[in-house]
Amino acid sequence: VNAMGTADYNVIEMGKARARIERSLDNGERFADLKGELAHDMRRALSGHQGWVTTTVTAQGLSRHVETLQSAPEAVAVALQDDAAQAALRDVLDASRCLLVAALRQRITAHIYRNLGDSVLDALDNMHNAACLMQVLRTSPCIHVAKLRDAIVAAYVDGNAERVSEARIVR
Repeated sequence: VNAMGTADYNVIEMGKARARIERSLDNGERFADLKGELAHDMRRALSGHQGWVTTTVTAQGLSRHVETLQSAPEAVAVALQDDAAQAALRDVLDASRCLLVAALRQRITAHIYRNLGDSVLDALDNMHNAACLMQVLRTSPCIHVAKLRDAIVAAYVDGNAERVSEARIVR
């Protein structure tokens, strides 16, 4: 209220704007915390310390996401749909001299030769090839594999953070 006893709408609007900014900062911090949580879970999964990571599914008959768990190999397969993760995988397969990567490269090559229409990602859908990839991700000290791990984590977080955040808000 100003000196004339009427509401000062500029002050009211500034207060509302300040409240919106504070709420968005809180939401941003919570979202950053969620991204950190998802990245931590995926890094633990890639190192073999946990077998499941958080994801979401669309609830049947609803237009919202519901938080659930996904196996680490499935989450890696989804993350590998990301262009940056695919580029990192190609870099690993092309440049790494790690013995584990050589074994993975040989498995993928054999799979593709048996199924000439398949791509590298199709080859990784094979359970044995996916297990070999998970072993590479878990144990290889190669710098190229480290970059691939980072790309997978980034793709996983980017692909899941908003939906998981939405699912947690709704519950």
